[in-house]
Amino acid sequence: MKNELKSLVALFATALLCSCAATPVKKEPKKLAQSGEKEYRAADAAARAGDSKKAIPRLKRFIANNPDTEETANAHFALAQIYQNQQQYTDALTNYLSIVNMPTSSPLETEAALRASKIQLRLNQPADAEKTLEGLRRAKTDSIDQKVEIEKTRYEALNAQKKHMRALEALATLGEI
Repeated sequence: MKNELKSLVALFATALLCSCAATPVKKEPKKLAQSGEKEYRAADAAARAGDSKKAIPRLKRFIANNPDTEETANAHFALAQIYQNQQQYTDALTNYLSIVNMPTSSPLETEAALRASKIQLRLNQPADAEKTLEGLRRAKTDSIDQKVEIEKTRYEALNAQKKHMRALEALATLGEI
């Protein structure tokens, strides 16, 4: 019995260490070069003006030429919004998840992940939405509004998967916020 307990403790400790080692640490974004600033401003201006025919290729080109900057996350977000407005949900999802999966940190990560999870629900991918939301819950957002949206969307994802008890737990969490 003692040996089994020692084995379980050792296994648990190993799992804990591996899970900590697997958690990626995000880097700070790189500073945008001066040439990239002009390119970004032109792409952003087209997006803000609602000119998606100009904005989409400009944003894509900017992203390809300037990875890992804060403006890259902004460009992905603008592109995702354009696609979402055009009901091109798969393309919107790809760009929102690109922000979440960037090796650099961005203040847009939480909002991008939340929007991605809502699109995943729209695309009948509740298990993927649940995974996206679990990442958000671990990140511990400070915004009460975002916490509420995370738990409401998590409820929808769990309910869609017929995980009713866990869905009720999400509702209970809403009461604690």
